[in-house]
Amino acid sequence: MSRPFRRPLCSLPNVSALRARHVTPLLLSVFVVASAHAEFLHFEIAFQDTGCVTCLESLQGRLERVRGVSQVTVEQGVARLSLDPGNRVRLNPLLARISQDGTKITSVDTKVRGLVARATLTVSGQDQTLRLKSQTAVASGDQTLEGRIELGDEPTLAVAAVR
Repeated sequence: MSRPFRRPLCSLPNVSALRARHVTPLLLSVFVVASAHAEFLHFEIAFQDTGCVTCLESLQGRLERVRGVSQVTVEQGVARLSLDPGNRVRLNPLLARISQDGTKITSVDTKVRGLVARATLTVSGQDQTLRLKSQTAVASGDQTLEGRIELGDEPTLAVAAVR
């Protein structure tokens, strides 16, 4: 069985011209996609515990085991979570870890980056969409927003600041 002849890449004519035309735009497009990634950046979750000391003590460990969570502090009814860059942390599974022992979540404040369009914020790659409620208009496009998430069938982000 004969193999087809393949020319090594280095013997192609105008390799530098090929590199200038094809490699540079590819690198630029990768950079643009990476900068447009949407994600939750930080959570501050207030809760009313059940009075179970063991449940409260295990809460920090349960939250630290979530992939994408870089730091957790739990004190006086508030869990503060810092998230890794490029994380894929989703809101509902995170809240389920907190409430699995009967703990009642009272509020969720967040800093989130995503794509704003038609009064919604989409956290891409996570199938997570939040309706926006704001005193001022929030421009369309890639935005970083801070606010309180109002939980329900259709989560709403009450925008406190646009960064």
